[in-house]
Amino acid sequence: MVGEISDRHWFCLAPTVTDQVSYDDRNQPTTQIVCEESPSEATQTLITEVKILLDNLTPITNYGYYHGGYNYTYQHQIVSAYAKTKTSAIELALQTAAMVIVEKLTVECADNEYNSRKLSQFMNQCLSDRTLYSISFWDVGYTYEVGQTPAGDWIGVRCLRRAVTPSQNQFEYNP
Repeated sequence: MVGEISDRHWFCLAPTVTDQVSYDDRNQPTTQIVCEESPSEATQTLITEVKILLDNLTPITNYGYYHGGYNYTYQHQIVSAYAKTKTSAIELALQTAAMVIVEKLTVECADNEYNSRKLSQFMNQCLSDRTLYSISFWDVGYTYEVGQTPAGDWIGVRCLRRAVTPSQNQFEYNP
């Protein structure tokens, strides 16, 4: 849910979604409200009221198959973001919910499977401003690695990650 508030800024609420593909309990969101900039006093009062409401919501505990076993839990909750633009509020909320992760890349080490080492070497040598975007939808995740060429064009690759074997298999529910 996203909406404009009285100070002409935007407020967005989003549910958290577990990343079953690369589950790591350290990635569970802990911050409920993120502000892009300092809000006015009136808006801070609104944010405090929303925080009190969110604090009173009991997280939904989800037990399930995460990273190869059923002994994991995930605490679903609602997070929110306050920003100057609608787009910024949505981006912040999705990042706070851990549905979207944006990382600036320098150099990463890749294995030889699927010629990923050669791809990594090419991207390291030929692209600047490299960025990794990771989008998670419980059992399917997408990773986009993009960078800028010397001519100013943007190019990149997409990797589909699925549960069990990240690049090949899809999650199968087995109760």
